[in-house]
Amino acid sequence: MDLPEPSKSHWNRLTAPQWLYQALRDRIIRGELAPGQALRQQHLAREFGLSPIPVREALRMLEADRFVTIHANRGAVVCAVSLSDAQDIVDIRLALEPLAIGMAVPNMSQEDVDSSTNILDSYAGVDDPIEWSTLNRRFHLSLYERCGSPRLLQMIDSLFDGILRLAHVNISTRHGNAQAHREHMRILSACRNGNADEASNRLHAHIDRSRRSLRALLKRFQN
Repeated sequence: MDLPEPSKSHWNRLTAPQWLYQALRDRIIRGELAPGQALRQQHLAREFGLSPIPVREALRMLEADRFVTIHANRGAVVCAVSLSDAQDIVDIRLALEPLAIGMAVPNMSQEDVDSSTNILDSYAGVDDPIEWSTLNRRFHLSLYERCGSPRLLQMIDSLFDGILRLAHVNISTRHGNAQAHREHMRILSACRNGNADEASNRLHAHIDRSRRSLRALLKRFQN
């Protein structure tokens, strides 16, 4: 079978369990493997041309990152991501991302700002929630790249997996995306001006609006 995105050279550098982990994780994120769907070791081994050992290791990695739950009798089952899970993610983002951008802005070059601008420009005309969420992830991470803390970047990056998993249920709306785009423009403007405090404050307000929107959705589903 053809290797998944992003590139064949990327996938060739991975071990077999890492390769399968990322391939299955990407399918889960895109909604191709639905919550509650069973992942059979024998089926995966045949489909990907692997022995049972790397398949078991990949499934354990997915369980550690809460993409699947492994049951004694049913095997691995894709986990659901609830709106309450999403609210937890947003709460953690609210703590980490303003910190990261505040650390990154003093180290940003004009090329860094131009790169983030190019990502933001590619939002125009995007209606697909998964594509929009993918671009959103790239834009946010581009703003934090110069923070100087690989561990902080890794923590933030992992949070976006949960956000991408929500995209296929179409929580993001065109109106919400337009509002987010305006907020992104203001955050980027602060970065361009080298104002770390303003960038951090604007980002905090941006994520906090997402948190309030999720709370409203939670109340709607609970009523």
